Amino acid sequence: MIKFKLAPVASLTLLMLAAPSVSAAVYKVVELPLSEKARNSYPTAINNSGEYVASVDNIYKPSINVDLLDFEDTTFTDLLTDVDAAKAGNFNDEDYALLYSFLSSNTGNMLIQQLATYLSFKGDENQVDAISGFNPDVYKNANNLAYGINDNGWVVGTAADGYDTLSYVNAENETVNYQVKEFIGRRAYVDINGQTIPLIAPENIVGGVSIARDINNNNLVVGQSSTEITETSQEAIDTAIEVCEDDEARGDFPIELCLQAIPLPTYNMRATMWQLNNEGEITDVKVLGVFTEPEDDVTSYFTSDLNAINNNGIAVGQSVNYYQNTTTSANTFAAIFINDEIKGITDHQEFRSSVATDINDTNLVVGQAAKIINGYSRTKFFIHNIDTNETTYPSDYFVGSSSVAHAINNNNKVVGEGEVDTAANTTRRRHGFIYDHNDKTFSDLNDLLSCNSEYSIVQANDINDNDEIIATAIVKRALKNVVGNPVLDNDGSEIIQDVITAVKLVPIPGGGVDTCAEEEKFQRQAGSINFMIILFCGLLVLRRRLFN
Repeated sequence: MIKFKLAPVASLTLLMLAAPSVSAAVYKVVELPLSEKARNSYPTAINNSGEYVASVDNIYKPSINVDLLDFEDTTFTDLLTDVDAAKAGNFNDEDYALLYSFLSSNTGNMLIQQLATYLSFKGDENQVDAISGFNPDVYKNANNLAYGINDNGWVVGTAADGYDTLSYVNAENETVNYQVKEFIGRRAYVDINGQTIPLIAPENIVGGVSIARDINNNNLVVGQSSTEITETSQEAIDTAIEVCEDDEARGDFPIELCLQAIPLPTYNMRATMWQLNNEGEITDVKVLGVFTEPEDDVTSYFTSDLNAINNNGIAVGQSVNYYQNTTTSANTFAAIFINDEIKGITDHQEFRSSVATDINDTNLVVGQAAKIINGYSRTKFFIHNIDTNETTYPSDYFVGSSSVAHAINNNNKVVGEGEVDTAANTTRRRHGFIYDHNDKTFSDLNDLLSCNSEYSIVQANDINDNDEIIATAIVKRALKNVVGNPVLDNDGSEIIQDVITAVKLVPIPGGGVDTCAEEEKFQRQAGSINFMIILFCGLLVLRRRLFN
């Protein structure tokens, strides 16, 4: 029931240990089969059948379209080791890396093939399949982030449009190939066994923006979409479209290229629900509101967003609201949407902002709220009971630790992440945790693995009703080039580095906590990696995504 929701986090690593495990553990670590697809992988959601969705970056061997390479251009051909083989698409590792670098450095040049930065997959423990989004072509050239999956195996997410080649004959009677797409921005989708159902925003001039974050078993999808634009933006777009449609004013290039160069306007983004029937047809769309509309002299929009929905049809997320009953300061606060009505649950006197990230079928809501602790802004995860209207903030790693709840299952078990370093003025390492709301126990997931585990769990992203957890881990692996082959140093040895990998934590029947020596614990958690890499451009910042 959860999507991408990580929070800016710190540096984490581990030391690989070779000794076999001789004692029990609570969870077995299963690495998901994504390491051959890309260097880094990030899980987002898991259903009760064990199917999951995950995204990757630093993609290995992206398809290069030789038909779009100008082999008369000596900019790169002089550097190729085998031009004839490259023309035939038979690249050696050196030439593949060179062409990949050339294409990457020409992002935005519509005469050149565009490459995706992020792709998404659906799979199980044994295999994964790419989620097409709006990019079914073999040349994956559009970013795609999948956020949720229901027990029917339907996947939701948001993606940019894929580029197509448009041949244009210019005034000199020369044929020029441009890379164009139907819409700019990004668009929500539902993937049903490989079929993509677009969820178009109510306001979709030049494409609009829509994001689908979760889907319940009744095929009710929740997220956010653009609903209107400012008058100033509308005037600017009208002028730009008028120029594009005028052959003389546009210049000697196709109208499709002109239209996709129009900047996205300033949209009003509102929480949105899409109902689909069992055939995948959209039968209803609802745009939901905010806590309060801004004062007349406020020029910015107040937005709302949905992160999760349970099988009772109750959705949770966040909305901008005035802070402490003023009309001069506004922040984002956790919101519950029941029967199209919005309800707040945050005490403004204690907390400055908040977000609700998930809800289970017993109507327990989880999220986190921010307040000042010892002079620093910290988040604390919460559990809110809709039926009793009670909110609790369980104890986490320590008083000054920031904690984030990502998901809760129907067994009332919460997973998330929290800071484990006590130093206040530094970027702190984070570990994934599990909290059992039934017996009020909080555990670092790393303490529930075998002592010699090579993985360090830095985020727990989702949990199903079998108590299986998908998580983000750090592990030491050989550095690979863009082709997926190990990079060697001057001595011919593999270069070892920390990589980010998606794993599944499977409960071990009859398992128990391994008693690790302090030296083993220190070794497993030693070292450092810049964990900002894990947040590739906002995996954990729900409303900020990069798309080409």
